[in-house]
Amino acid sequence: MKRILVIIRSAPFDSTSARDAIESALTAAVFGQAVSVLLMGDGVYSALRSQMVKGSGFKDTAAMLQSLPLYEVENIQICKESLFTRGLAIADCVIGAPANCADIKALFNENEVILTY
Repeated sequence: MKRILVIIRSAPFDSTSARDAIESALTAAVFGQAVSVLLMGDGVYSALRSQMVKGSGFKDTAAMLQSLPLYEVENIQICKESLFTRGLAIADCVIGAPANCADIKALFNENEVILTY
């Protein structure tokens, strides 16, 4: 079993990258891989409670993120610095634990494969 870190750095409505990242995490988990997810940069917007998706052509990524624990993807972390610089707080997010620099460094060190979207 591989340990895979999926990093979401793209905003959910600029492209399909955030959705593709979540789908990659789900796919890897279905095939028995140990998957962690890190949201950083504009990727933190993917976990926001209030997403305006109607008419955008994009899926609500927050709802998709909430499905990850159903597939045993339970290590979902959100960069605290990325939240702070965007005027957001962990309370604005539907899922995820706050991650500081040391937490992020540990994620990089403990995973064999890192996928960035």
